[in-house]
Amino acid sequence: MNEERKEILRMLAEKIITVDDAEKLLKALDEGERRRAEADRSRPRTFHHFIRPDAFTGVGQALAGIGPMVHEAVHEAMEGVQNVIVVKEDEEGAQELTTAGMSFEIEAGSGLLVRNKGFRRSRGGNVIVRGIEGPVCRYGGTGAGGVKVYRMGDRYILSWPEDDLEVDVPATVSNLTALTKGGDITIENLGCRLDAKTMGGDIEASGLKTDFSVTTMGGDIRIDVPEGWQGRGAGSSMGGDIEVAIPKSVPARISASTMGGSIEIPDSLGKVVHTKSSPGVKAEAVVGPEKEPASEIRLKSMGGDIELGGK
Repeated sequence: MNEERKEILRMLAEKIITVDDAEKLLKALDEGERRRAEADRSRPRTFHHFIRPDAFTGVGQALAGIGPMVHEAVHEAMEGVQNVIVVKEDEEGAQELTTAGMSFEIEAGSGLLVRNKGFRRSRGGNVIVRGIEGPVCRYGGTGAGGVKVYRMGDRYILSWPEDDLEVDVPATVSNLTALTKGGDITIENLGCRLDAKTMGGDIEASGLKTDFSVTTMGGDIRIDVPEGWQGRGAGSSMGGDIEVAIPKSVPARISASTMGGSIEIPDSLGKVVHTKSSPGVKAEAVVGPEKEPASEIRLKSMGGDIELGGK
């Protein structure tokens, strides 16, 4: 069983998609494989830096058709998961903190969870996160009035119910988790590890210094990798596009895969070391002078395009 079929069955088992949605995706995969086999028999195919097998356009169309249904199913499923997390953390020993002037100090080496605790069927809010010097975390925006701050061991929790929020994350934070139900997430100049998730919004990150993982169910992802970046990165979107800009001087191995879209890698960026056309499309590229770079970035989209760019 290939990875795409396993992914569809996993989403079905976790009630992210319905039985009807799963059947449509599996039928689209079967049709794509049939058309791919016919294309291989009729003419040879070559893959360069722009990869888009015609055989899988049916998958992209199927994903686009069930997009609204999948989004609604994911919205309901993830809302329940998020509320369980809220109850567990708030009831099992988390201490609510009193903040002054929409700010609080974070002990060095601690983690920070910025979480949209939205009301049922609310859209959720956008969140902008900026890395700053010093130990003090500050927050503002239209959603700041509803913020509650907790501490649970070596982790701080900043929770807001709705509307938009801006958070200045101090350099004392070792890792940041940002969660929002349906809004966009923007990350700027963050010095710690990042884990960002949104169900329906876009994610845009720039100035990251180390490891990152960004996930959106229905939005696009844009990552601007700075000079000197080192670590491991991952970007995943069910139906959106992914764009990554990375300096040619940053040594990194980048792997990309999409089931229904295309992958584009400019000639000037680096060396494409591997491509694959079935199932879906996959490509690997090495940026920088090193043959086996320690840093890596993995990108995956179910139905969108993936584009890498140099700078």
